[in-house]
Order: sequence, then structure tokens, then C-alpha cells
Amino acid sequence: MSEPRPGALDDYAVYLLLQGGGARAAYQVGVYDALRELGKEPDWVIGISMGSLNAAVIAGNPPAVRQEKLRGFWDSIATPFDWTNLMKGPLGTYWKYVAAYTESAVGMFGHRNFYRMRAVPYYMAPPGTDAAVSYYTDAPLARNMKRWVDFGYLNDGDRDHPTALSLGVTDVCTGKLEFFHSDKETFGIDHIRACAALPPGSAAVQVGDGWYWDGGVGANEPLAALLGTPQDPRPKLLVVVDLWSAEGARPMTMNNVTWREYQITYQSKVSALLNSIEKEFNRASGRMGGDPDVNTAAAGPAVVMHLVYREAVDVEPFDAVDFSRNSIAERIATGHTDLMNAVEAVIAERREQVKTGLSMFTFDGTDRRLTDRLQPTPPPIPGSG
Repeated sequence: MSEPRPGALDDYAVYLLLQGGGARAAYQVGVYDALRELGKEPDWVIGISMGSLNAAVIAGNPPAVRQEKLRGFWDSIATPFDWTNLMKGPLGTYWKYVAAYTESAVGMFGHRNFYRMRAVPYYMAPPGTDAAVSYYTDAPLARNMKRWVDFGYLNDGDRDHPTALSLGVTDVCTGKLEFFHSDKETFGIDHIRACAALPPGSAAVQVGDGWYWDGGVGANEPLAALLGTPQDPRPKLLVVVDLWSAEGARPMTMNNVTWREYQITYQSKVSALLNSIEKEFNRASGRMGGDPDVNTAAAGPAVVMHLVYREAVDVEPFDAVDFSRNSIAERIATGHTDLMNAVEAVIAERREQVKTGLSMFTFDGTDRRLTDRLQPTPPPIPGSG
């Protein structure tokens, strides 16, 4: 399969949807790198949990420095351990497990530029304080994100070629998934903190009159931001970056069980929301009866590209906390390759099919498998063997 050329996405408004997945979200950096290589900046970035941090860095900087800022952010939270040389040896898979277990153990006490253990344990803290309802303080994250997000640029409505930003959070008091939108909010560091406040590690964060946790507590899927949200009616490409695969082997150990539970829990939410997106597009087009709704994000032709990330070797259940430099680099490289292959398979190979209406594809980069979600029997990808 040949790589797509720069300009392949020029006709599309590109919406980049980034979910949570801890260290696995480095894969999203590679996806963004590939978009840049194709000469396309996202028109809208929607993030939840770790995906919201990537989204904030992308939308919160001028296009010329976004790639540099994203790499800088991930370098700032990478652990100092470098297992690269060991993993290249004959016992590479073994050392990958050792690395993941080590990262997990060290992370229990804190993570540089991310969080640290509180000095006062929760059972000794006064009720109602942050220390009473969390194990860690996110002060390191707050300081760090100020280095990588230009809030002046993010909140400047007059800047050229803006990238819209939506960040998902869970309302602690109602349990509902909500979104902070750049066209309605003046973003500050507390908006970012709220997106990463995963209990019981982190305390809820107050933004305005509400108290919020990480959006992954409720949904972990940024697709929900599209439903009913006004946006331009151009042909759209929705790049749904999915960090959790629905497929997996029968668990044989307790670690397998924990990992498989993560995968199924998060992936089931993705599947349900993909179905909701299909219904929303059909409603907006008038296919479900009634008049077409041209004032919604679902108006006009659209391609939903569901990009599924699967690592060659999962080190369940510690994969999401493996912030070692070599693992981050591998995920970034995989994200770049998968997006390029997916664009070629969908946009180039099926050019006529995606011109009108709604098209929905799932691309699994592990075996370069493309599934047409609206067709009962998907044809194989040319050249996939």
C-alpha cells in the first residue's frame, strides 16, 4: 500500500477525537504527526482524559509549534528509565514486562511533572479538603501544562485558522458527561486539571459552579461532543482514535482478566457511541424522517475513520502506566504509520464511495484490516495479503 500524498485531506474538515488511555495516548501524537505530514491541521480537536491533554496542547498552540510542543510535553512526563537497548536483545519481550512492572511500581509514589503523593494521608486530612478525597496532588501537572499550552492563543477568538477545542469531564454531582467548548469557555489551567482528575488518585476540580472529574469516569469517549453540536456543513473526516481493542484472547491469568476487562469496558462505550453518531448523521440528513438539519456537526457528507490501536506485545494490566521513553517512541511511530495507511485505504482507495452521505470504517493497524461498518461483508484491502 503506497502512502497518501500531501493534500489528500484538503477537501475535508478534519475532526480529531482523542480518548483516554494513560501512556497509550502517545499513539495520538503519531496520528497528529501524520496529519501534519499530509498538510492538514485538525479543524476541531475533542479530548477526554489523557486525550484531553494532547488536545489542549494541539489547539493551545499556533500550528507552527504544535508538533514541538506535543513532543516536549511527552518528553516532560517520560520516566528517566530507558529500556531501549535491552528490548532490542533476544529477551526483548521479557524486558518489556520488566519495564512495565517497574514503571507501575514507581508510579505508585508519583510521576514527574504529573502528580505526587500527598504529604498527609487521606485518613488524617480534614473532611472536605482535597487531601481527604485523593491520594495525590496534581500540582506538578498544573505547573507542567502551563509550559505546553498557550492560554493566550487558545482564548484568542481572532486568531487565524483556529482549531476548535472540546474537553470532556464528568460532573461529580450529576454523574453526567459534559464538555468545555472553546467557543463558550475562557480556558484556564483548572479546565485542564479537571480533565485529568481521575479518582481516587486526584480530587475533583472546581470550574465555575461545578465540580468535575476526568471524563473517563463516565464515558472515556469524545464522540459524544459531536451530538447536536453546531459546526460547519463541509464534508468531514472524523478521525476516532481508539486506544482499546474489542478483540482479545480468553484470559488465562488474573493480569489477563484485569486487562481484558479494561478493553471490553472502554471499547463497548466506543461501539455504542459510534452507533449514536450513525443515527445522528442519518437524522441530520433526513433519512430517519423529518427535514434535514443543516445546523449540526452531522450535516453534510462525512467519513468516520475509527482507528484502533493494538500493541504488538500488551503488558497487561500495566501498559497504560508504561511511560518509558522507548514505549512512548514506539507508540508515536505506530500512530503515524496507522493513520497514513488508514487514509490511503479509505480516502484514496474508496474515493468514489466516500464522496456523498455517511461512510464509517474501522481500521486495525496490527494487520491493516479495514472494516466497512455499514456493509455486512467488507471487501479486503488491496495489497493486504
